[in-house]
Amino acid sequence: MNITKHFTLAEAEHSDTAKKNGIDNTIPEHLKPNLIRMCNFMEEVRSLFNLPIKITSFYRCEELNKLVGGSPNSAHKDCRACDFSVHGKFPHTIFDALRDSDLQFDQLILESSSSGSIWIHLAIAREGEKPRRNIMYGSKTKDGSIFRVANG
Repeated sequence: MNITKHFTLAEAEHSDTAKKNGIDNTIPEHLKPNLIRMCNFMEEVRSLFNLPIKITSFYRCEELNKLVGGSPNSAHKDCRACDFSVHGKFPHTIFDALRDSDLQFDQLILESSSSGSIWIHLAIAREGEKPRRNIMYGSKTKDGSIFRVANG
């Protein structure tokens, strides 16, 4: 089922980790307004690049968030964040374009893992709150902890 023109409920709920571990990652009804807001925001991101976007992590139920080492306050848990890539673009290029855009995000993080993977994390503010436009770099260490550095 499409939420917006380019984003579906299935990709918002999808998680290989959840599937592998038998975790039900179905989005609860009370979070659907956030899901719609985030998908609409991602349409703006897609328009910025005019290229397809691959979502790698969107909604995470509490159990999944703990399993993947997500922050206890993760915006993924209430459908206000997603990790993604843009077809044919390097993560640093995506990060720079979003940082320099007028898009009203709450948080933008260029994240990496100890294995060398790099991705973009983008979150929107809670309904009624002003977006902070927090811009950071983050790195997951081998023990799973996350080190983040603010960038202005």
